[in-house]
Amino acid sequence: MKIANNDMKQNGNDKLRRVTNKKIIKTEREEKLPNSKDAECRNTNWERELVRRVRMCHGGDSIFDFIDPKFKTYLLRRARDEDNRYDDCCEGNTCHMCDQRSAHDRNSWCISFESVNAYELKKYNNTKALFSIIHEITKKNMKDMYNESNFLKRGWSSRKKLKELRSDRCKLILGFKRIDNVKGDDVRSSHDEGKQPDFLHVVKSNDKQEMDMYLSKHQLICFVHYRLTPDYYPYEKNIVCYLYEIQIVHEYTKMGIGKHLMDMLINMCRSINLNKIICTVLKKNVYALSFYKKKCAFQLDESSPDNFASDGEPPCEYEILKRQI
Repeated sequence: MKIANNDMKQNGNDKLRRVTNKKIIKTEREEKLPNSKDAECRNTNWERELVRRVRMCHGGDSIFDFIDPKFKTYLLRRARDEDNRYDDCCEGNTCHMCDQRSAHDRNSWCISFESVNAYELKKYNNTKALFSIIHEITKKNMKDMYNESNFLKRGWSSRKKLKELRSDRCKLILGFKRIDNVKGDDVRSSHDEGKQPDFLHVVKSNDKQEMDMYLSKHQLICFVHYRLTPDYYPYEKNIVCYLYEIQIVHEYTKMGIGKHLMDMLINMCRSINLNKIICTVLKKNVYALSFYKKKCAFQLDESSPDNFASDGEPPCEYEILKRQI
């Protein structure tokens, strides 16, 4: 299955490059580029066309087309602490305590990440439950803060949040943790017999039972919603990565997941030559502000409302932060 997945990814990457290169060649012919600048202009055009295609979200692109595959999995800090405890126990040698640990134990603390666009997910009827889970995680984490802040003078709106998450421009990174000893393990399917089901294959099967089985064995514990958008005035000609949100199920916070997800976005931006990540953060969300500013080197963006506040005007309920790449 792993080999097949790699083949599928390589085929997807090759297809993206072929289509992009055809578009660039056509553009160069139309512009009649000077020979001395062909290479430089070709490279610039390739980058622009690549960003355009990724931004449109219609090409089936994945963030893993542009970043190191090592980001595909993450071992939670608790599991790392367990590793260190066992290493200290036997000083690197095998002992009966270490023998009791298995790959099964490590897998239960490992998160696997999937990258998909909402545009693709909406093509299949079996993804309704997935959108529902994404929405519920966001609602549980943010509803009270939205209402307390009177965010955008309306507070929380499930309808608007679902519309936002289902937008054609919504790009998602989903983090799944395998669930062990769930009921119904005696049911035989492609999920059994020691095989790891491929998430995108399950989605494209459009089989509700297959998706329900996948979600019963893989808990969605975090996700990222981001888009490629024009920067704020007066820099609208620049395309930036707009981080709409990082959401993590409460019991898995403070385990390093957020930093891992942010590193994925930073590496993607470097790969496709985007120079900035922007995010909007509620001032009441003190933990998020601390995370972005202290751990991820975000600063106040020039477009943040407080930069334009008048005397006597109440402060805005949010800040716009930036991370230069």
